[in-house]
Amino acid sequence: MSTFTTTALILRHADDREHDKFIVALSPGRGKLHLRAKGTKKSVSKLSGSLEPVTHVTLTIAKGRRSDLITGSIIEHRLSGLRQDPFTFVAAQWFLELVDRVTKAEQDESRVFAYVTDSLRSMEAEDILTLGQRWLRLCRRAWQLLDLQGFAPSLQVCAHCHQPLGTEPIAYHSHQGLVHAREAGIEAFGLDTPTMVYLVDGVSPPDERTVFRQLHQLVERLIHQTLDQPLRSEPVLRSMMRFGNRIERQKYDTLSKT
Repeated sequence: MSTFTTTALILRHADDREHDKFIVALSPGRGKLHLRAKGTKKSVSKLSGSLEPVTHVTLTIAKGRRSDLITGSIIEHRLSGLRQDPFTFVAAQWFLELVDRVTKAEQDESRVFAYVTDSLRSMEAEDILTLGQRWLRLCRRAWQLLDLQGFAPSLQVCAHCHQPLGTEPIAYHSHQGLVHAREAGIEAFGLDTPTMVYLVDGVSPPDERTVFRQLHQLVERLIHQTLDQPLRSEPVLRSMMRFGNRIERQKYDTLSKT
């Protein structure tokens, strides 16, 4: 039985048979991997602790007839900072679900792998930001991921007239892409200049709420259009955001009274 070793990100897992787990991981050179980890549901398994989602590992994999088997796993980076804050962990899971949905097996995903691992490590240090700021950054990361995979429309050229978008008012239409507002269909919605600037260079906008509303709507529509359905973790992320906002308001009110 031939084997190979690869670095990988664990995207998700599920129960497989009585004692096994089904693992989906992202490898830079081999793309998305669908693997089986035998015996990992047993308490004595040496592999189970290293095959949790949102973990950077080195895997040893044996080629099998029906599915490849994980025979060894070494943790390279546990990304424990993502687990210290509930919102950050849910955001990371949402992001990895998107990665899972837009990547393919037997395909070079080196650029995506590097981008995703860098993004997760950056998210570990974002607990000092407000929830709104973290969600705003998450939306931009989702856009960039979709752009890397060829699903995002051009930020420079109008999809309708193929002329530079320039400084004219811009709109997004699910079937047209990014276009000059004067050429947009009736279901399009406008994007202000600060939103476009934030998409291009990531500079924090002066009015984060307006930019977030527009960018979240843009990314949500693009994901729905690309996948034909929303991400399963989207409702969880929304609920976590609402809960977190209530906690932040309570803390602010408490500090204001003291």
